[in-house]
Amino acid sequence: VLVTVYEAAGVALHDFDGAAPFVTYERDGVSHRIDCDFIAGCDGYHGVSRKSAPARALKTFERQYPFGWLGVLAEVPPADHELVYANHERGFALCSMRST
Repeated sequence: VLVTVYEAAGVALHDFDGAAPFVTYERDGVSHRIDCDFIAGCDGYHGVSRKSAPARALKTFERQYPFGWLGVLAEVPPADHELVYANHERGFALCSMRST
């Protein structure tokens, strides 16, 4: 079963490269544990995965793009039932809903 968890606090990876890795986190004051076959740390350069992984398990791939990206999450009703975007010579704006 694939599960996506938003708003988790205290995320920690355990036994990262061992036989029985697991992830712990807290959400809404309740502690949770997810037992894994493996951990794929896809949470970005500053994410908890990079800090938790043993140096020997890390392999970094990097690519520089000629643009920046700013994402803003807001707890508000959807702006529209469809995707809304604007493209301009000075930039691009997108308004979309986050998956649950």
